Amino acid sequence: MFRKILIVEDLKSNREVLKKILDSEYEFLEAENGQEAIDIITKNQKSLSAILLDLEMPVMNGFEVLKVIRGNSTFSQIPVIVLTGATDAKSEVTELMSGASDYISKPYNATIVKQRIRNIINLHETSATINTMIRDKLTGLFNREAFFERVEEIVKTQKSGYYTVACYNIDNFKVINDKYGTEIGDKILKHVANCINKYSTAIEGICCRIMADRFALLFPTRYNDSEIIKECQNRAMLPTAVSRMINIRMGRYIIDDLTLSPSAMYDRAALAERSIKGKYDIFVADYDESMTNEVMLEQEIVSEMNRALENRQFEIWLQPQYNQSTDALIGAEALVRWRHPKKGIIQPGLFLPIFEQNGFIYELDKFVWEEACKSLQKQIQEGLNPLPISINISRYDIYRSDFIKIIVGLVKEYDIPSSLLRLEITESAFTKSTEQIVRVVRMLMDFGFMVEIDGFGSGYSSLNTLKNVPVQVIKIDMRFFDDGVDTKRGENIIEAMVGMAKTLDIVVIAEGVSEKSQAEFLKSIGCNYVQGYLYSMPMPLTDYESLCHSEKNTEPPQTLEQLSYFSDKSDKKSK
Repeated sequence: MFRKILIVEDLKSNREVLKKILDSEYEFLEAENGQEAIDIITKNQKSLSAILLDLEMPVMNGFEVLKVIRGNSTFSQIPVIVLTGATDAKSEVTELMSGASDYISKPYNATIVKQRIRNIINLHETSATINTMIRDKLTGLFNREAFFERVEEIVKTQKSGYYTVACYNIDNFKVINDKYGTEIGDKILKHVANCINKYSTAIEGICCRIMADRFALLFPTRYNDSEIIKECQNRAMLPTAVSRMINIRMGRYIIDDLTLSPSAMYDRAALAERSIKGKYDIFVADYDESMTNEVMLEQEIVSEMNRALENRQFEIWLQPQYNQSTDALIGAEALVRWRHPKKGIIQPGLFLPIFEQNGFIYELDKFVWEEACKSLQKQIQEGLNPLPISINISRYDIYRSDFIKIIVGLVKEYDIPSSLLRLEITESAFTKSTEQIVRVVRMLMDFGFMVEIDGFGSGYSSLNTLKNVPVQVIKIDMRFFDDGVDTKRGENIIEAMVGMAKTLDIVVIAEGVSEKSQAEFLKSIGCNYVQGYLYSMPMPLTDYESLCHSEKNTEPPQTLEQLSYFSDKSDKKSK
C-alpha cells in the first residue's frame, strides 16, 4: 500500500512535476490553496505520511497553514516539507522555525526530492513507533518504564533531596468503574492525567501513568507544599465525567538516597500513599523509614505463615467470661497467638490484618475453630459439663462457599452440641452484602449455633443491624467511650443499648472491662456478663481447661439470659 502525500501548490504545473517525480512510490492528494489544504488535512489526518507545502498561495499562505498545523495537537504530528524558491540561508531558517520539518528548493532536483521525502517520512515513522513504546495508550503520559528511565537520568543531575517523587492513587476506582462503566472510568483517568501533566510542566516535573489508577510525578522538592501542588490535586478530584468528587491520595518520597533504583523510590512514595488508605480526611502523606520496616515485617510474616500453621506455631488462647453478680464462669472467647521459635509470642495485631488482606485468615480461623471443638470434646469425655466457647468469624470467612459445610462438619466430627460453639461476627461485617450475611446467620441458627455481634455500637448501622440480623448475643466493648470527654454521655449510651437489648431478648456481654469503676457501672445497669483484664487475661488452652476443672462456680449455657435488674431499677426510679 502506497503512503499518502498531500501536495499544496497553487500552480497545477508544479504539482504535476512533483507527481511525476514521486509517482512510483506514493498516493497523492492535492490542494490549490491553504484553506483547501486544511480541509483535506482534517479529513485525512490519520492517513497522511507527509505534506508538501508551497509558501506563496492565495486565500491562505503557507506560513498561515503551518501555524494552524502546529497549533493542532493531532495535525502537528504530520511532517511538513516546505516548497520554496528562496535559496538564501536566512529564508531556510525562517521556514524551519515556522514549523516545517524540512524544505525543498525550486527548481526541483528529482534525486534530492525523493531522498528528502523518504528521510522525513522514515524519521517520522520511527519517532512515532518509539513514542508508542514509551507512552501510555489511554492517557498519553509516559509509561512506567520510560518514566523510570528518565527519573534515573534526571535525579543524578542534582544533589540528594533536590527532587521528590509522588504517587497518586484514585480511591475506590474499581467501585467507580463498576458503577459508571469503563467508558466513564477512562474519562476520569484522562482527566486526572491531564491535570497532573499540566501542573507537572509548570513545576519542571515529569509524570506518568504507572498502571490502572496509579500515577507518578517527579518534581523539585521546593514545590512540595506549594499552592500549585495543592491545586493540581484539587482539580484532579473534580472530573467532569461524573457529578461527584473523587478522592485521590498522594504519597511523597523526598529522594535522599540517590543509590536507590527509580522503582524503589516510587515504592517508598507508594508506601506513604498506602499509609493513609481509609483515612478520608487525609490526602497527602510523606514517607518515613518506619514504613519500610512495616513492609519488611509484613513480608516476613507472609513468607512464614504457611510453615507456621503446618508446624503448629499458632496457639489457641482463651479469655474467660464471668457473671459478675455471682462470680460464675460462663464461657470464654477463643483467641490466637503466634509462638515464633525465634521471636517468641507475636501479638495478633501484627499478623491478623495482613492475613485478612491476603486471605490466609480463613485457614487460620479454621485451625482455631477446630482447636476449640477439640477442647470441648475433651471436656465432655472427661465428664465435665463444658461451657460454650465463642469463636471469631470474619466476613472473609462468611463469603467462602464451603463455610457452612466446615462449621457444621466440625461439630459433627467432634460430636459436640452446636450450642457450645458460639459464633462471634464483628458488627462491621454487616455493612456490606447484608442480605448474604443475614441469610448465612439464619442458616447457622437453624443448625443450633448461637450467633453474637462483636463490637456492637462501634459500627455505622448498629440499629439497622439489630433490625435485620436475628442474633442472640451482642458484645459491647468498654473502649467504646474511652476516648470520650463526656464520660457520663458514654455511660448513658451504653445503658440505653443494654435496655434496648433486654427489650429484644438479646443477651449483652461487656468486653474490655479493665477497671473496677467500669464493672460497678455495668452492675448498676443490669449488665452482669463481662470479659476483660479485670477478671482474667487471655490464657493458653491448657490453662483454661485446668481452670474449668477447678472452677466450682459455673453457669451452664442455658442460663445465659438477661437479668431482670434493669426492670427493677426502672421500678425503683418510678417510686
